[in-house]
Amino acid sequence: MRKLLIGAVALLVVLPVFAIDYLYIHGRVKSALTKYDLTGARVILYDSLGEPADTCIANTTFSVSQGVADTLATFGFVVPHRDSTYIMDVEYPGYSTQTVTFEVSKLGKKESRRAIPFIFMQRAPRQLGEVTVTASKIKFYNKGDTVVFNADAFQLAEGSMLDGLISMLPGVELQEGGNILFNGEHVESLLLNGRQFLDGNNQLMLENIAAYTVKNVEVYKGQTDREKWIGDTLSPRHLTMDVKLKKEYNNGLILNAQGGYGTDGRYNGRLFASWFSYTTNVTLLANANNLNDNRKPGKSDTWTPERLPSGTKQYKMGAANYNYKNVDETLSANGHITYEETRNLNARTMARTNFLTGGDTYDNSFDRSRTKDMKLETRHYFNSY
Repeated sequence: MRKLLIGAVALLVVLPVFAIDYLYIHGRVKSALTKYDLTGARVILYDSLGEPADTCIANTTFSVSQGVADTLATFGFVVPHRDSTYIMDVEYPGYSTQTVTFEVSKLGKKESRRAIPFIFMQRAPRQLGEVTVTASKIKFYNKGDTVVFNADAFQLAEGSMLDGLISMLPGVELQEGGNILFNGEHVESLLLNGRQFLDGNNQLMLENIAAYTVKNVEVYKGQTDREKWIGDTLSPRHLTMDVKLKKEYNNGLILNAQGGYGTDGRYNGRLFASWFSYTTNVTLLANANNLNDNRKPGKSDTWTPERLPSGTKQYKMGAANYNYKNVDETLSANGHITYEETRNLNARTMARTNFLTGGDTYDNSFDRSRTKDMKLETRHYFNSY
């Protein structure tokens, strides 16, 4: 008995122990849409540093089941026999590259193969050629109780001023003298960037602000600065039109000038200069002409042939306007000074012949008149809130 036991122990010691050093991980690549195998797919295996460690192609293999042969796209890598996490990129023409993370855990000592779940690839987005998109701009929209007109949506002739833009706004009627109606209601305040311009002289503002500098025109029911200052909550809101300039014209200098000379000594000259900052605006205006008719082409007003002026009319105007409001809007100052001069020279000669049976009579008359009107106006306001 003792000899047999010793022999058995010796046998146990002599037998070799076989260890598995490598693991074969393998999988298949399929289309997520058709569920067909994508043979020829390229699979890249990365190491722990994110560098490509191995590459293989999903080869074509065949499987026969119930007499039907299937084409399979299989791939595999030989990796160290240990628990680990593997990252792979799968590429195939016409499909988006897919990154796959495969974790190997609880690996058995004798386990030599581990299957990767099917990899389903998605079709890559189709790249279209260059496309030209043509869209119309929105002319106006509502922002709460405010109607906002987009100035860039209106086609204006080059060199148009603010009056040309205002007259094209839907629901707006621009009358002679700078009077504005919106849906039949009188616009009581015309503002520039939320501030009075030349003490509310609409005509000067309409004729001197260039349309290309305007971003939006807002129409709303609002209060005057004085009503806000005294806290008046009982007075009805006033219909207000606020002209908002484009950002590039809110800080800097705007300069417009024009001039012309014609027959019979007719002349016309105009200058508009305005300097803007975030707190201050200073504007200078000048106008001189001897044109009897100040109508503009394409502008509808209340003019009639009976109002055709006679004689020669000379007009001169100069104005300066300033606005200041600090960043906290607790202190504001604004004012203007305006000088206007109008000269009219009328000369009329009449010759009349009366044919009578007893003999003709003749009447001759001559009338000449000269008038001169001057107006100087200035107003200044200071408010501390």
